Amino acid sequence: LGQSEPTAEQSEVVAAPLEPGVVVAGAGSGKSETMASRVVWLVANGYVRPEHVLGLTFTRKATAELAERVRKRLDQLRETEQLPGELLDGEPTVSTYNAYAGRIVSDHALREAVEPTSRLLSEGQSWQLASRIVGEYDGPMDHITVGADTVTRRTLELAGQISDHLTGAEQVRGIGRWLRAEAENLPKKPAPATRNLLSAQQRREQLLPLVERYEHAKRGREVMDFGDQMALAARIAQNHPEVGL
Repeated sequence: LGQSEPTAEQSEVVAAPLEPGVVVAGAGSGKSETMASRVVWLVANGYVRPEHVLGLTFTRKATAELAERVRKRLDQLRETEQLPGELLDGEPTVSTYNAYAGRIVSDHALREAVEPTSRLLSEGQSWQLASRIVGEYDGPMDHITVGADTVTRRTLELAGQISDHLTGAEQVRGIGRWLRAEAENLPKKPAPATRNLLSAQQRREQLLPLVERYEHAKRGREVMDFGDQMALAARIAQNHPEVGL
């Protein structure tokens, strides 16, 4: 396609087998171009059709950049006329994680007995709801030494992390019990790093009642936030394989 030759590491990524893999690379290392080349290599060698390719990114900017590169390289491949046209007619899907999760929820939420029209909270609406919960909370907070706004932010962050990892508050508490048991079994006094880990877990656990009240409030209002949407999309994909066909 008239592009410069990839490095040995890039070539390994481009021609990797059709199986799960992880590529770690820093900013400006050519990740987008390498992934575009990967798509072209898969299509040109008949492993996939363009419409079978799904690219997901975290930001709209990254989505636009990846989509532009992939489509440009596929257009160049089409111009070579070395493959039957019907094998190159489709277009790949490139989207942010949240946007793609929204599409899955919109099309398939009823499979999980959830109304696809459930209202999605904006970041501002999520903040207002969580802030009200924090302001009304009178439970123990002796390990929390920050102001209400920071508590609200951390509550929303923890709620999002729990959703993103498809877990729950009780699992987080279970991790805390395991950490404390392991620390008690150490032959000598825990190192500073271990003590910091235990302190962070204590602070996290004191935020869990706020997270649970936030989740309860959303259910009562029949709304969801971006974390809920991501978790629901993952649950749909896990429980209903036909969605991916």
